[in-house]
Amino acid sequence: MTTKRTYLLLALFNLLAVYAFSQKVRMGFFGGANFTLATYDFPKDKNIDNAYISSWQSNPGPGLSLGFDIEYDLSDKLFASTGILLNKSSFKAIKTDDYINRETIIENKYQFGVFELQLPLLLHYRAGKFSAGVGAFAALGVAGQFTFKNVENGRSENDYHQALAFNNDEMEYADFRPMNVGVSSEIGYGVKRWRLAAHLDLGLLNLAPKAPSNDVEVQKYPLKRSSLGVTFLYQPWPR
Repeated sequence: MTTKRTYLLLALFNLLAVYAFSQKVRMGFFGGANFTLATYDFPKDKNIDNAYISSWQSNPGPGLSLGFDIEYDLSDKLFASTGILLNKSSFKAIKTDDYINRETIIENKYQFGVFELQLPLLLHYRAGKFSAGVGAFAALGVAGQFTFKNVENGRSENDYHQALAFNNDEMEYADFRPMNVGVSSEIGYGVKRWRLAAHLDLGLLNLAPKAPSNDVEVQKYPLKRSSLGVTFLYQPWPR
């Protein structure tokens, strides 16, 4: 059985298990925006060569999330939540070569956009209209885009685009590990069927390719992807 089928069956099992306790269940839709906090394990010190000084940096990028939420009351103060959501995340890595003997700065910019299906599982504590939750998540990459741009003294010299693949050795530099697992936290404020929540998802797994390509230097370094965002939740069921 493929990884995608296993993941989808797990999500379906979760939905059916919670539905069995429907007398205490709330269901709804949510959407929101986030920033991808991608962190590469780049060299901390600048690499000084006879001709140039190299430095690395990674930048967060905007994203969004849409999904279906299910909550189950364990008591008056405690409830559990799960569901399934589609995340779109983006992040950038830049390698800069500052040449010593001539006024030339060359930047290699690597831009990534990733779509993934995410399955969260959190335990929440409710205090009036406020709630706080902690838990875990598992996510599966399903599609993405990779863009490379070479810039010399602010002028673009070369660029190309490539769709990302997951667990596909033939794709070389566009191949990424699909699974991301981590811890989640959320603080929310709810009024009737609506809830506004801020969340932090902290990824724990290395998502860089298992066999990095020499064509894309950024993939030589371990990558972990987290996100910080805000979501609006509306629960129309039960009436």
